[in-house]
Amino acid sequence: CGKRVEVNTFCGCFGRPRGESALRRPTVEVQRAVSRIHECLAEVYLPDGVRMWLTSPNRNLGERIPALMIRSGRLSEVSAVLAEAERLSGGAW
Repeated sequence: CGKRVEVNTFCGCFGRPRGESALRRPTVEVQRAVSRIHECLAEVYLPDGVRMWLTSPNRNLGERIPALMIRSGRLSEVSAVLAEAERLSGGAW
């Protein structure tokens, strides 16, 4: 895809970040992972399905909501979402 996806755009369904997370800019690694998550999900779902996947509790992520994990900005959280998105799309790169 090659398209850069901004964390706040990708997870905008939860509104603008507030507090400490509003001041934190995502690292390059987090930004790359978010772009890859978008690519993986777009291979499997239409846009409404991507939105639903991101905003629903996920059993494989301990019932956590992927979009909130991404919004945390923590590489460990984003990496867990990426692993699940890659699993859905048929494998890791």
